[in-house]
Amino acid sequence: MQLSKSTQQLIRSLQQAKFRNQHRLFTAEGIKTVHDLFNYGFKLHYLITCVDTEISATLTSYTEHYVVNREIMERISALTTPPGILGVFGLPEITVSELPSTTYWSLVLDGIKDPGNMGTLIRTAHWFGIKNLFLTNHCVDIFSPKTVQSSMGSLGAVTIQKIENIEQWALLAKNAGYPLYATSLTGIPLQQCKPSRPGGIIMGSESHGIDPVWENYITENLLIPALSNNPPDSLNVAVSAGIILHYLCSPEIR
Repeated sequence: MQLSKSTQQLIRSLQQAKFRNQHRLFTAEGIKTVHDLFNYGFKLHYLITCVDTEISATLTSYTEHYVVNREIMERISALTTPPGILGVFGLPEITVSELPSTTYWSLVLDGIKDPGNMGTLIRTAHWFGIKNLFLTNHCVDIFSPKTVQSSMGSLGAVTIQKIENIEQWALLAKNAGYPLYATSLTGIPLQQCKPSRPGGIIMGSESHGIDPVWENYITENLLIPALSNNPPDSLNVAVSAGIILHYLCSPEIR
């Protein structure tokens, strides 16, 4: 099938949030990312591949498949070097969370603006078995091309919800006996934290930290001790999350 110019324009427009929301579509590129999102149940509307790209019949049998040359792929791709396969998926609704699940660890992302960090955080959450991920304070769009690519297909592996009212959500967590943890330079060393049950781990942006509203509901502030005599001012938020998740989610510490 030939990819019309109007469809090319549609796909290019999906690099912008307003058009993703208008058409309820988003793009993903790369064989693994496209396959993973499809296998996690995202609806695949269009599949575009280059002539020299091998693709399984599983994908092509479920959607409209277009084979294009490299010039057209470069025109519609959001990447500097297109991998040769692009999927256009249905954009799911991100629901509002009223009460966190108290059975599992969760990751709360507060004001994360960098799409690369967001994608890496989603991928990291998936790696450590996090089932619930919450977004608050106008985080970056998780379906932006850079976030989708950085998440490497893990978008479908975690349940993502948004928090509209931090105080209300935190109060519900407190009343449910669900502990909340955050990072702070004045917190206790991470190794001293011995949680008796799963809780929520709040990660904020490197420049602004977490919203002050959280302060009245934090169970424990944690510090990742620096091992350098002259450390930088801060760790990357995704790196910090990986260290904390590795420690807190390990059954050996409880």
